[in-house]
Amino acid sequence: MDVQFKINIVMLLQIIKHLFTAGLPFLLASCMSMSTLQFDVLRPGEVTIEPEIVSVIVMDNTQPFRDDSVHLVTTIERKNNAADMASLPQKQQYIDTIWVDNFGVIAVQSMANALRNKAFFDSVYYHNASYQWTEMTDANKFSTIQQLCRQYNADAVISLEGYAYKTMMETNSWDYSTYGTMDVAGGTVWTIYRKDGVLLDTFFKTDNIFWDENADNFGRLHNLPSQREAVEVMADYLGEAYLQHITPYWETVSRQYFSSGNYLFSRANDLHRANNWDDAAKIWYHVYETGKKAEKAQAAFNIALSYEVRGDFEEAVAWGNISQQLFENLSTIKASESVKSNVNLYSIQLSERYQEKTKLDAQIGPQN
Repeated sequence: MDVQFKINIVMLLQIIKHLFTAGLPFLLASCMSMSTLQFDVLRPGEVTIEPEIVSVIVMDNTQPFRDDSVHLVTTIERKNNAADMASLPQKQQYIDTIWVDNFGVIAVQSMANALRNKAFFDSVYYHNASYQWTEMTDANKFSTIQQLCRQYNADAVISLEGYAYKTMMETNSWDYSTYGTMDVAGGTVWTIYRKDGVLLDTFFKTDNIFWDENADNFGRLHNLPSQREAVEVMADYLGEAYLQHITPYWETVSRQYFSSGNYLFSRANDLHRANNWDDAAKIWYHVYETGKKAEKAQAAFNIALSYEVRGDFEEAVAWGNISQQLFENLSTIKASESVKSNVNLYSIQLSERYQEKTKLDAQIGPQN
């Protein structure tokens, strides 16, 4: 055999060996196919309201907001053939004649309606008078709260104490088109007082809402809100957004699971897609008992997911820890670092849900 030919064969075998060795972990790890599942979970409110409070009064105790430089309007005239865009004419001015003095009323009514629809409290009453407690002595404030709660037979008062807002509108005009934006920022201060006058919570909420529009009909914009409309939208939003602070709320989460790795996983997939998590878990447990190391790790992970979906967070955490330990003991040939990272992340998520359950139980009572 020709010497050069032998050398080429040896080099080719070395290259094939290198490629095979480098690609083998990826090929084996890729056999661990993970699919994604979405479902709704109940999150606790940020603050726990005493379960004895079943009836509340909501009211607006704000004063009209006033500040300098509230509504900024910027207009820029652009030429299609302009070389230096920075030197284009730009005009800025503040409009301080637009005041949305019903901001507080809009926010409180929005919050009251959302609270009634959620049915977290047995009764929600709207009181349309403002006492502006910031100007009262503590004794007068507590006396007023007690009187209101007796009047409505309520357990607590939720009060909007203050608000603020700003808007920024910008219009960029070319020869035959216009691009416009509207950005509104707002903030609210909420308090909750028990019927005996005790302050239960104070909460400050801020946010932004943004609109934009591109018009090619000689620069005519029709869909951007006016300053007043933008502020009213913000008031409505801040009222409804307050609910996540005082009541539990539903949130959609994404979870991954092992859909292959053992021939029995396909049957378990059919079962959990039919929402039969009990029988799916039995199959995964059988694989955990009888499978190889990698299969046991995958099965334990899926069992943890089945317990989370069924609301047993203590068992979910336990199986998540088992899965995490099993994956840590696997080489990167059998489980890639990305798979191990997903497993570790899920263990953290399960621990968070287990901790949240205690808070949820205090807010709505034990669920299982």
